[in-house]
Amino acid sequence: MKIRRILTWLAATAATTALILFGASPASATVYWQTYSTNSNWHCGPTTKTPLSNYVVFQTCIVVTPDKTKGQAVLIVTNSSTKDVILRQGEVHSDELYGVNGYSTCTYDYTLSSGQSRACFGPTVAFSTCGDGYAWGVLHANSFDYAMGTETVRFVTTC
Repeated sequence: MKIRRILTWLAATAATTALILFGASPASATVYWQTYSTNSNWHCGPTTKTPLSNYVVFQTCIVVTPDKTKGQAVLIVTNSSTKDVILRQGEVHSDELYGVNGYSTCTYDYTLSSGQSRACFGPTVAFSTCGDGYAWGVLHANSFDYAMGTETVRFVTTC
């Protein structure tokens, strides 16, 4: 009887642990810094210089599907300096794409060498509103403890 009670307790504990570890949060793909190439579907805001160097710049873009029903926010970082830059975290924010206060994050450190560019892509989602939309990016790099923000990019959706 005592062994049965212990086995029942162990089974319940294992099930609870599995639920906490594997079932408590929504599934999402890990987002890494990636190479990219632009085309006419990319709508980008102005390039912003970082406090790291006048030669390390970043900007936020919206990539719109050809049928104009979906989009994704992208943060681009370009290093034209002579020194490596450690990209600590990138964020792309858009209330219209990812919900109020919603954003996507690239969290894995990436060494951006001189002459390189990389992008942090948010997920592609259906536009939730018709009309104007906005997106902006945030970058954490090297040892800067504060976020460096890009200027906002505006996009227009049609319904």
